[in-house]
Amino acid sequence: MGEGHSTAKASGALLGLAAGTFVYVTTETLPIGLLLPISADLEITPSAAGLLVTWYGLVVVVASLPLTQLTRRVPRRPLLSGLLGVFVLATWASAAASGYWMLLGARVVTALSQALFWAVVVPTAAGLFPPRLRGRVVAVVLGGGTLAAVLGLPLGTWLGQQAGWRAAFLALSGIGLAAMAATAAWLPAGAPGRGHAARGTDPDRRRYLTLMAMTVLAATGAATAVNVGITAGALVGSVLLPGVGVRGTALLGGLLSLAALAAALVEPVAAGGPRPASAAAPACDC
Repeated sequence: MGEGHSTAKASGALLGLAAGTFVYVTTETLPIGLLLPISADLEITPSAAGLLVTWYGLVVVVASLPLTQLTRRVPRRPLLSGLLGVFVLATWASAAASGYWMLLGARVVTALSQALFWAVVVPTAAGLFPPRLRGRVVAVVLGGGTLAAVLGLPLGTWLGQQAGWRAAFLALSGIGLAAMAATAAWLPAGAPGRGHAARGTDPDRRRYLTLMAMTVLAATGAATAVNVGITAGALVGSVLLPGVGVRGTALLGGLLSLAALAAALVEPVAAGGPRPASAAAPACDC
């Protein structure tokens, strides 16, 4: 990031990226809470509606690595803002879908954009700030995904039941548009693969595989708990309560990290001393 790129702009870009993680996670899981409205409107079975989530997840898993390799030289500002633009259009197409296959196709396009977005959003966000703030920055950008599980899914479910499932997708498309605008306006331009966030400092294959296994088990357990034995009247509660119980602490940690990050950024100004150029405008590997 160049020296002219202010800390305020970096913070705005970070919030835009966090909003991106929020809309992607909410969109991925939203059909879980709207199985009955979707199946009734499109005249399909609830199990077929559930496949909207299954295929979405499979596309993300399969496409992440090849898409990341194909775009490794693309600057992160046009890449991430473009991906969010794809999200906006594909989510709008989901809301306008006249049949099951059109809805599934729109969600596959959304999943393809998410596969690449998640692969590059964390190192891009970490590169906006000095290395000493990396943990806090990662907590903020991933906090968008946590907020999606705690609030996005239950609120989307509620909106879909009150105003129709299409309204929930339209609302997410609008939030995605705001995230795209923030990313396009405030994320610095620059060549990817440079700077302190481009590579891990101490890679460990065994720890990585252990973390992957724990993530798979936790996500599978949470999804199973949400999808087993749900009735229409209990749907919102069954979606909300597991999210609060499992992710409430993580959300609190993310909010505390955001507050700590803000304090760390304004500390040199409050102290009345000059702010080092490295703290205000670190080299960006976006």
